Amino acid sequence: MLGHIQKILAVVSFILLGSALMLAYNNPVTGYELDIYASTPLAFWLLVIISILIGAAIILTQIVTGGYENSKIWLIGLIVILSSRIVLLYFPYIRGYVSWRGDNIAYLGFIRDILANGDFSSSNVYPVTHIYLSGIINITDLPDILVANLSTGIISILAVLFIYMLTGALSSNKRIQILSTLIAGTVMLAAGYNVILSPNGWSVFFLPLLLFLYLKQDILRYRVLLIIILIIYPFFHPLSTLIVIVMIFIIEITKPVFRRYLRDEIHFNTEFHRSTFLACIVIEIAIFGMWMLSHSDYHLNLKIFWEEIIYGMNTGKLGELTSSLDKLNIHGADFIVLLLKMYGTEMILILMMGLGVPLLLFKRFSDNKIDKVSLLTVLCFVIVCGVLYIAYLLGMPGTKVLAGGQWDRRILSYITMLLPVFAAILLNRIILSEKPPVYVSYLMSYKEILLKQALRFTGGTILIVLLIFSCLLSIQSLYPSPFMSQPNTQITTTDLKGTEWLLDNVDTESGVDFIASPPENFAMAIIGFDDSYGKTGFGRYTDPVIDNFGYTAQLVIGSRFTASRYLVVTDYDKIAYTSIWKEVGRFNENDFNVIENDPIVCRVYSNSGMNVYYISPDINMELVKSVDGKAVR
Repeated sequence: MLGHIQKILAVVSFILLGSALMLAYNNPVTGYELDIYASTPLAFWLLVIISILIGAAIILTQIVTGGYENSKIWLIGLIVILSSRIVLLYFPYIRGYVSWRGDNIAYLGFIRDILANGDFSSSNVYPVTHIYLSGIINITDLPDILVANLSTGIISILAVLFIYMLTGALSSNKRIQILSTLIAGTVMLAAGYNVILSPNGWSVFFLPLLLFLYLKQDILRYRVLLIIILIIYPFFHPLSTLIVIVMIFIIEITKPVFRRYLRDEIHFNTEFHRSTFLACIVIEIAIFGMWMLSHSDYHLNLKIFWEEIIYGMNTGKLGELTSSLDKLNIHGADFIVLLLKMYGTEMILILMMGLGVPLLLFKRFSDNKIDKVSLLTVLCFVIVCGVLYIAYLLGMPGTKVLAGGQWDRRILSYITMLLPVFAAILLNRIILSEKPPVYVSYLMSYKEILLKQALRFTGGTILIVLLIFSCLLSIQSLYPSPFMSQPNTQITTTDLKGTEWLLDNVDTESGVDFIASPPENFAMAIIGFDDSYGKTGFGRYTDPVIDNFGYTAQLVIGSRFTASRYLVVTDYDKIAYTSIWKEVGRFNENDFNVIENDPIVCRVYSNSGMNVYYISPDINMELVKSVDGKAVR
């Protein structure tokens, strides 16, 4: 009977997801949206969240009742959760989104270069992802931008399955394996990496698979796959390669220590594992070293790294973050709330890991189905990454350059991908184990079984509520929004059409200035990365656009320029600086109105989302005068 009810609920959840997609389709985007969450109907979010909760309820019910042992109904719940995940990742494109700014569109440019030339240039230092997607485009004949947009969602789904595999290698307890998969499926681990096309993000999602293969290296087929992935990894991303090298070292160094502490008497072929360990390290270091030294882009990083070590130059991320928040007038309680929004998901999972670790150390609560040695070695790796992250925050010399100044996002992703395993151990112990958890065991001599059950129910309820909160927070973190004090990174059709006009009609050698929307970045989606980066000169060697276009100190914008140039202003610039970045004070609505009437500025192109201005400072300034504070000719 229960199984029939769960199947009916699964059908209902798919109906809800279908309704959510219809809502998204019937509410198309009409231009740049500052907040994708506010611009999408509230009913959409409610329908998707209800579907996720239904899927989670099906899995938890199967675990609590023991139905998972003889039934595969829990897989239906997982399919519901993964389907909800796909809806969350793909609905922007259903609403008409083109793509995303920054590195995302640059990687599309790399793909177009490979499709056009049949190979990749030296500027493509992360070629594996681009080669793989180029092959799919050639085989399927699908639009390249469609494949680029949808590919990461598939990798996000695979990451959940990789965590299921990894947990199986660390524990033969089926409940823990299912619980870790439930956590990984409902919580959007690594947040924005689930959305954008990013070689670094892909390498983060493949980390659980690599670790699974390493732990299963005794089996030949897994050992072969391990070697293949180790060969590929340096071409994924250099930071991920360093992380893999550190991970393997830590696992092998700490393994004998924990075997001795836990008196693990399981047969262990030391000689075989030592030779495999050395082979893995040699392969990774050799390929990584040759690849890195063959690219001049990395030479500068090595130089900066050396200078940081010698001279101690590194302000630390905390200093940078404080400076940025000061501009946004975010202090005190607002600062704490923002931190909870940004890192709340990681904080909750780290808390659950911290509560679950003692269950591995206390022999009283031993579980023969858990490979404690392997789990503790993985824990040591997580701790080392955490220490390095703290060092980066505090400005330890040498840490910043390793990740190009964005380690705050990246290294947390490596840690987060492994946290569901530890969280599942705690959840399994408190809710489902017949033995009392260590936190309440001392009460058992004074209280009866009812108190034991009440405490377990209370603890389980708290953990489930925290996981639901973590799920909601991770969904809210998927896309940049005012909730995170960030503007949406949406690229609009008008951005691309305006850039096409620039490419066709503008001599970019004269200079193309911009505020926060570099045409060079948009051009990568049109003519590829190499042509855009090396030939167009968009935004290169031009003077930065000063605050308020300089109108607070002069009548006209061009009086500070010595040569003619173009200026690009998009809706992104206008909306961001007059709303979420208003406190920064760089631009206001009046600035964007004044530039329209500037006598030495001519608007030469306009669509509904982008304006292109031509600035001609060679106009006779004696003909310009001030009338009511405005410049006129």
